[in-house]
Amino acid sequence: MSEDVPDSFRSMLQCIHLAAICYSKYLDNDEKIRKFYDPIVKELNDLQLTGLTINTFNSQLLFSFSAIAADNLAAHNVAGFQQTFSSGNFCRRCLITYENRLIPLTDVHFIQRTYSQHEKCLQLLKNKPHIKFVSGVVGPSPLNDLHNFDPTNSFPGDAMHDFFEGVCPLIIMAMLKEASGLRLITFNGIQNRTENFVYGEFDTSNKPPPILVKNLNNNHIVGSASQKYCLFRLFPIIFSDLVEKLQSFKIYLVLRELLDMILAFPRRKSWLPFMETLAINFQCMMDSSHSRFGQQLAQFDQTLLRFSELIYNHIIYKQYAVYVYDLQHVEDIPLFFQIHYIFKYNQQWIFIVDFLNTDGFSTKLWSYKVSSCDRLGIVSPNDLKYFHKGLDLYEVDQLHLVNLTSRLTKQN
Repeated sequence: MSEDVPDSFRSMLQCIHLAAICYSKYLDNDEKIRKFYDPIVKELNDLQLTGLTINTFNSQLLFSFSAIAADNLAAHNVAGFQQTFSSGNFCRRCLITYENRLIPLTDVHFIQRTYSQHEKCLQLLKNKPHIKFVSGVVGPSPLNDLHNFDPTNSFPGDAMHDFFEGVCPLIIMAMLKEASGLRLITFNGIQNRTENFVYGEFDTSNKPPPILVKNLNNNHIVGSASQKYCLFRLFPIIFSDLVEKLQSFKIYLVLRELLDMILAFPRRKSWLPFMETLAINFQCMMDSSHSRFGQQLAQFDQTLLRFSELIYNHIIYKQYAVYVYDLQHVEDIPLFFQIHYIFKYNQQWIFIVDFLNTDGFSTKLWSYKVSSCDRLGIVSPNDLKYFHKGLDLYEVDQLHLVNLTSRLTKQN
């Protein structure tokens, strides 16, 4: 129903109605839980089965349950999953284990939870009462009798904790530490700038506290989720003179574009492939910058190095090698990309590449001049059409050069 409410009314208090409220500590046994949730389930089922009849319009409105908005802890509580995120199968959407949480998603495929698999876990818990949990499942949900409810699929992600209080402060701290390390600004300078920055009238309600020297020393961004996201959004404005000099700002831009899509309303299904590309790029860039993000990411290098070279269909692909992926204009000007990473994703080989600009041809050096525009993308080894041999990248007088063995041309 909420999807049909106009944006201007969606968050107005007079359009939000309280169905029930209770401290979770009072719901300490199955009987109390049943008494609390059963009336809610009954009314929601009535709305789905019989709907509402509005005499004024002589019509009937039918409803369909779609999702439950909750933070991660509440979602696990209501869905019947374990309420700890530091061990075992801690995810409510897949069967990833805590021990494998640092493996890039490009290097492993985690089995998604399904309704039938979840039911098997519940049956096992019922048959063997001495078992406390199975694959992160601790018991049935009090909403199991709700039509269209699926504990593995009815709880969307928690953007507040996953992004606003999770990865966003991590990126902010990384950029500030890099700026300090490059001697672009001191810790005191960061504190002064965040203390004196004038927030706009609308952003003032989410104005974050200043970043103090002690916060930088403790690697901790303080504030509420909305305040941290406000700081994340306005970071390029607050530190406009620094951001283009920071390597970690490239990671910020990828995350910012991904977040813009995640938080958009409505979202378009056509965005999903590009969002997947952004997510993979973000993960790869986080890995390449692991020294700025702490030792917890050190394991990534060991995984990625396994794919520094690939022989596919008798062709050798190497990390950091350059390849031709297209020919442009009637002059058949080659377009190049440089492989940054080689992954196996869902049983398919993919390359994370940097699409290079072809800046011209040097007759003196008889080579093409290229430059990076930091435009990353995903390429399959099957996408190469014109020249499958890897090429080296040379530097002469601050020019980056690619030397071909012969002229390339498109087939008629």
